[in-house]
Amino acid sequence: MNKQQYQDMQRLVQNLEHRFKDLCDDKNHPVSRSLEQSLRSLEDAFQLAKNPRSIENTVANLEDSFDRLNNPAVMNPEHADYFAGQMKQIKMNLRKFDNY
Repeated sequence: MNKQQYQDMQRLVQNLEHRFKDLCDDKNHPVSRSLEQSLRSLEDAFQLAKNPRSIENTVANLEDSFDRLNNPAVMNPEHADYFAGQMKQIKMNLRKFDNY
């Protein structure tokens, strides 16, 4: 297990959490709260250095959620596409982990 890989991904997810908060139009919407909680859980998974395959499942669920997000009250569709793309990138990075 490479601790640096987990730390780098944790920082990336922290940045995505902040960006999500900035780009979210209705922070009190149930979908917004659910996505924010999932991002927080993802950050925790990297902090705890959980199994990359387990983390990958969480990332895949988030990617799917952002792909299906078509509620402009929650977020601009272009921003949702950005987050879905980031989740795809995280999955690719996870597959490069030493302990994958």
